[in-house]
Amino acid sequence: MQKTLSNIFLRWLTLTVVLSVTLIGTAWFVDSYSQYRHDISEMRQSYMEEHKTLLQDKVSQALEHVAYMRSKLTHWTEEAVQERTDTAWLLANGLTQQHKDTLSKEALEELVRESLRQIHYPDQGYYFAINIDGTEELFADHPELEGTNMLQVQDSDGKFVIKDMLEFARHDKTILYSYKWTKPDQGNKISSKIAAIRYIPELDWIVGTGMYLDDMEEKIKKKALHWLEHAHWGKDKKGYLFAGTWEGVSLVGPAKGKNMLLVTDPNGVYIVKELIEKARNGGGF
Repeated sequence: MQKTLSNIFLRWLTLTVVLSVTLIGTAWFVDSYSQYRHDISEMRQSYMEEHKTLLQDKVSQALEHVAYMRSKLTHWTEEAVQERTDTAWLLANGLTQQHKDTLSKEALEELVRESLRQIHYPDQGYYFAINIDGTEELFADHPELEGTNMLQVQDSDGKFVIKDMLEFARHDKTILYSYKWTKPDQGNKISSKIAAIRYIPELDWIVGTGMYLDDMEEKIKKKALHWLEHAHWGKDKKGYLFAGTWEGVSLVGPAKGKNMLLVTDPNGVYIVKELIEKARNGGGF
């Protein structure tokens, strides 16, 4: 009888220990697993936040770079036309100094005129020359106007462009002048233009060239896109920027040159439409 009670007690005690160990182990496992999931969730959230911050920094840097380039539109236009006019002046001045004692004034004018006429720039740039009395001596874009007095010519804002140029250019340095002018091969389209002009005393001419601001803007766009296209970061430089138009055309990125507006992901979401909508509303993730 006593042995039976001892066996029962021993079995009960063993069962109690096993159950206790099991319960404690289960509780520990559940707690550890819960902590593990919590830690993983925090790590994932921290990882996501780090990458959001990284992406936001990269996009902000890109926007700042593009904004900087846009801010240089007028400055770079002025630099370009001034350099070109200085080149024209050096050419004209060199020719006049070299041949003034051997050529008549008419022959010297013809030499300078035709030498400058041959020079053109990819952005529709050309040289012009105006006699101090207002007569157009060189107008490479409209040669039919050469020999015409242009003193009464006004731009779309009513400025007497030729009068102003002749008045401002009577200095021994290159002068910048802003006005509105029609673009070659674009009918009556008026665009903002900056000219650089300089006086040639021996001929009593001013010589100069101009550039349309929207032509310089196109150059800046190409430079900006080139910069965006070559901005990479991260392991193996797999991080990249993409850019596109409101119409969905990809300008930079894997789909460059394609219209992605109607492209969907496996769930049928119009990704680019969503991106454009997000951008229109101030940006986001």
